[in-house]
Amino acid sequence: MDITERREIERRLRQQQEFARRLVDNFPDMILVLDTNSQYTFVSPRSREVLGYEPQELAALGFGHCVHPEEMPTVRMLYDDIVATRRTYESLEVRVRRKQGDWRRILFNFSPLSDESGNIEGVVLSGRDVTDLKRLEEQLIQAEKLAAMGQMLAGVAHELNNPLTAVLGVTELLRERAGQAGYDESFTRQLDLTHRQARRTPAFPASWATPTSSSRSS
Repeated sequence: MDITERREIERRLRQQQEFARRLVDNFPDMILVLDTNSQYTFVSPRSREVLGYEPQELAALGFGHCVHPEEMPTVRMLYDDIVATRRTYESLEVRVRRKQGDWRRILFNFSPLSDESGNIEGVVLSGRDVTDLKRLEEQLIQAEKLAAMGQMLAGVAHELNNPLTAVLGVTELLRERAGQAGYDESFTRQLDLTHRQARRTPAFPASWATPTSSSRSS
């Protein structure tokens, strides 16, 4: 191989390396690579946005440092299973503490890293912050629950209106008997008051059946 061919090969190699670097740097997820001893061998620059750490900082902290203690056993088990080839791919949502101190929900995808012979060299993790998405999902579920409750109460209100209409009719008949023997005006007033109060009672919860403009915009 002459010097011209060698330089051409080196040039192509540099191009491939530069392309791979730009690909990882611009990938929307944070990329982490662990060897079979749970040591970081690569942390992508996206760690700054996702966790607030420089890649070198996060690598120095060690595997699992930022993971919530309650969820670390599950993370460790999944990592061990992939290294032992018991699993080939898995997704796991984990609570992770950022450098700023707040907790975020990160969806990690675990996959094995193999050499040319197929032997496991480590585990690749891609992580994406899904905190805001989960919050929106929870708000949507809550809104749907309130809407269902509102519809149920609206049905109850409708059922209440039937006997209340009968009460109103009796009240009007009693008013027509005003001045006759045995007529009790206080009883009629109380019956009318009860009717009006009962009709107002279902009005507030029934309004839950339709989401307000503020809940739709949140």
